Amino acid sequence: MGAQFDMRTTQILFTTLGAMGVIALLGAGCGDSEVVDDGSGGSGTGGSGQTSTSSSMPPVTVSSTGGGDTVPDESTSCADAPVVMEGQNSLMQPLFRADDYVLGEGGDADYFIIQGIQAGEWWQFGTDANPDDNPMLIDTVLSIYTEDGSTLLATVDDSYPRASTDSEMFHRFVDAGNYCIKVEEFSSWSGGTPEGGPSYIYSVFGIPLNFTAYLQHNEETEPNNDQGAADTNGDISVLTGNMTDQWFATFMGVTGTANDIDVFRFVAPTNAIGFDLDLTSPASDNGYGSTGGPGMVKIYDSTFGLLAEVDATKFSMGLDGMSAVPVVAGQTYYVAVEKPTAQAVGTNDFYVLKSFTRDTSNPQEGGGMTPVDGGTNDTSAGAEAPASQMIDAMTQATFVGGELPEGDVDYWTFDTAAMPASGDTLTVVCSSWSIGSGVRGMTVTVEDGSANSLQTGVEDEAAGILWSDTAPNATGAAVTISGTGPYYVRLENPAATADGAASATQYLCGIYTNSP
Repeated sequence: MGAQFDMRTTQILFTTLGAMGVIALLGAGCGDSEVVDDGSGGSGTGGSGQTSTSSSMPPVTVSSTGGGDTVPDESTSCADAPVVMEGQNSLMQPLFRADDYVLGEGGDADYFIIQGIQAGEWWQFGTDANPDDNPMLIDTVLSIYTEDGSTLLATVDDSYPRASTDSEMFHRFVDAGNYCIKVEEFSSWSGGTPEGGPSYIYSVFGIPLNFTAYLQHNEETEPNNDQGAADTNGDISVLTGNMTDQWFATFMGVTGTANDIDVFRFVAPTNAIGFDLDLTSPASDNGYGSTGGPGMVKIYDSTFGLLAEVDATKFSMGLDGMSAVPVVAGQTYYVAVEKPTAQAVGTNDFYVLKSFTRDTSNPQEGGGMTPVDGGTNDTSAGAEAPASQMIDAMTQATFVGGELPEGDVDYWTFDTAAMPASGDTLTVVCSSWSIGSGVRGMTVTVEDGSANSLQTGVEDEAAGILWSDTAPNATGAAVTISGTGPYYVRLENPAATADGAASATQYLCGIYTNSP
């Protein structure tokens, strides 16, 4: 079954399944799982242009404080908030969960107290309410306060990366104590017209992370600053995943000192061809509440050669993370997380990164993840035309990928269903530098059959190439088609461009043919 581009740079799309107290993990590529649909019809908010699928975990019964639409108004502030009682999930780990509450009217908000949180503990919080993005149901926003409600620690709307309107947050607590959790509707939080009603039902949960029990979660262990230490002196935090043939993991740490570097090691599992990494927002107003996020995030190969890198400080400018970094099954790799050099040490400088190894990717030039085209697609005459995917009645998507070493040119065209006609527009999303590769100055051009340029642009480090009429981080407008095809998308890494130190040269594109 065809999958849909989710308008994100990387497609791990960790979603919250609070009943299990763990994370459902989504891979990238075409598959037979649920399609993630952001309802954008191809206009989106940014990303690299790639596909996504999902999987899920079975539920488990836990103790609950109850609620639902039979309760008139559960609480009005942290002062009268009920205490969420501790239950257990199927792994016999603590799970604090309140089921079937309701925001019964516009502007309503509910509050809950979780007791006994310890200093230095990592927690996952989330809501189960609207996993299918039904616009008629609740869109939750979740916040953490001190017990008396006087200090806001963190707020999240959705998850990072976004999978639905359900909220997901990871937070590291500095001080032991009791804490207040607030759930409200997005319409109220965003300053819109407040919404509510008997169908605005949700469950909220909190989970203290036991890094021994939850193998997909990994906490750094100091000292781990030396990228060359390997196994000899224990200066490497070893990442573990939860599958043998496709590896999913979060890694978490504290950049608590100036110039701190945390280094993690993992071995690419069977069937791995690429590595994806998602950044998460450190902000307290819509993020996890860290006082200082990471700076450069780098991937090294087994010889400590720099393979890929991104500057995580550009998250607010549209950078999401890394995608499709080429890896080889069975080989060792290292992830280094650096504190920004100019960043002062804060009271709670922590980071959470989400990653997975992909076993499939967008259709590649000539097939595979390495440049094997032999120059056959260096001109429009050799342009490849992968099968497109129908997004909706008005939008056809073409997903492509490849490698673009310095001086290389790749041409792509459209199959019959996606070939644009006069009056159509093209939303173009392409990334290379912005997904971790060493390519600098990638130029993307839409051409007609006479090699006339309809639109051209150079990739932005954070947003990539994003030609859209609606995306907030757009680097240009959607391409307007006014003639008869054929049409082509040309990608070039100019020989005169000084590429970065990273050796990877991968790119991904999603091109959307939008009919009026």
